Amino acid sequence: TAPGAAGAREEAAINGYWAPPDGGRIEIAPCGGRLCGHVRDDGDPAPEEPQFIGHLLLHGFVYEGDGTWRDGRIHNPRDRRSYRSKLLLLDENRLKVSGCVWIFCGSQVWTR
Repeated sequence: TAPGAAGAREEAAINGYWAPPDGGRIEIAPCGGRLCGHVRDDGDPAPEEPQFIGHLLLHGFVYEGDGTWRDGRIHNPRDRRSYRSKLLLLDENRLKVSGCVWIFCGSQVWTR
């Protein structure tokens, strides 16, 4: 297999549906030459919570290699702010999603 084909296969390994620990389902797929994630199911929000289905949650990610995507942003629809973010594919069923504001960072592990 040519190195380019292996790299493309590795880069595509993140595509699909992912579940954050607090519920819902996010679809990650290429968009505009980069990687994006849209909310496809927002879990079981409280009745007073708005619905976020279709919301662009992740955008602008570029594949760096070794299961890492950088230079992206994650958007929090509740506070309407975007944060620097990176993605790390831990294995075929676990994705570490990290976000930072200023020097403070946090992360979650999403599952397929």
